[in-house]
Amino acid sequence: MTINRIKGISVPFRFTKRGYPTSCIDDRALHDSIFTILSTIPGERVHRPGFGSYLRLLVFENINRITGLRARYEVNRALSIWEQRVSVQDVLFEVEDTTITVHISWIANGTLGATTSLALPRAA
Repeated sequence: MTINRIKGISVPFRFTKRGYPTSCIDDRALHDSIFTILSTIPGERVHRPGFGSYLRLLVFENINRITGLRARYEVNRALSIWEQRVSVQDVLFEVEDTTITVHISWIANGTLGATTSLALPRAA
């Protein structure tokens, strides 16, 4: 039985000592992909104008239940379109002073139930 590994280029983009882009595999590749999707606002990429999410635009909104529900919807919407290799389990928000942290629990499709969490800190 062959195990298919997920490979990608690490985010943030950096180089090895030999001058090649640093790579990542499996959960780290999915983690970086999710981070890239959620931190890109649609319209930033010329050849993929719909790529990304509007999550960052909600940072300057009032912090209330409606904004939280909009953000949860946006995370689920963007990941269901652009990262179909994962299933989102839960989206939670943590607010401390001027920092909003989004905690996303997700599971890689085809695995036996290992849930991984991703935190996206964003200063307001």
